[in-house]
This record gives sequence, C-alpha cells and structure tokens, in this order.
Amino acid sequence: MRVVSRTAIVRGGRSVRDGIAPGSPRSKIAQGRYEVSRHAEEELKNDDFEVADLLSGIASGRIVGRQRDTQRGHLKYVIRGTATAGRFIRIVCRLMRSGDVLVITVFEDKP
Repeated sequence: MRVVSRTAIVRGGRSVRDGIAPGSPRSKIAQGRYEVSRHAEEELKNDDFEVADLLSGIASGRIVGRQRDTQRGHLKYVIRGTATAGRFIRIVCRLMRSGDVLVITVFEDKP
C-alpha cells in the first residue's frame, strides 16, 4: 500500500507552504505531492513512526545532505527533522519525473 496525499501540512497554525522554496522536496510534500515507498512504510513501522511523524519531520526539518544514486543517477535528499513525539527522524527522498516526491526510507536519527 502506498500513501499518496493531496492535503497541505499545517504546523503551528499555518501551512508549511509559507516561506518554502518552490520546487523543493519540502514544498512538494507540503502540497501533498508525495508517495511513500513500501520500504519507507516498513521502516516507519520498524521505528514506531507513523505518517504524521514523517510529515512532522519534513515540516520541522531541513535538508542536511544530497546524494547521487550511483545506479540510476537520481538526486536524493536527506532531511533531518523532529517527529511528533520529539524524536529525531531522517527522511531520504527524491523527485520523480512527475514532479512528485518519492519517500525512499525513513529512520530514527539517534544522537
């Protein structure tokens, strides 16, 4: 099952669309233009996260790295943010040809 959203993320009483660079992975997700891979779904469950934690991590996070996929050539973004319960979460995602974001994996970012 893939999670596909078409709703905006709201944080602190305002949409996270405010002040986000257009075309960035974060802005695409704020617009609801994302899919969660099966692997990312499994990792969410393994680390006791939910989709709300993923969205919170993106809304609160920042891009801490960019990686080039050596096999496919895709540019992947690594985002570090805070999940709903205050734990740190890392999200690895990439832009698809459609312009939507594919969340590849997520994991708890332990200090």
